Amino acid sequence: MNDEHCPTPKKHPKHLCKLKKKGRLDELVARSNNPKVYCEKCHAQANRAEDVCHPTPQT
Repeated sequence: MNDEHCPTPKKHPKHLCKLKKKGRLDELVARSNNPKVYCEKCHAQANRAEDVCHPTPQT
């Protein structure tokens, strides 16, 4: 996913999909070790809604 598809493009550089693309796996793991939400677009699981582009609560 690129920045233009994100509803919060200024925050996109810190979203999990961007961290994964940059190879920042340690940070990605730390932000997804207790997932509460996932991204509707890329399906990344995150601890906090602000860490993904299109947050949806885990069921």
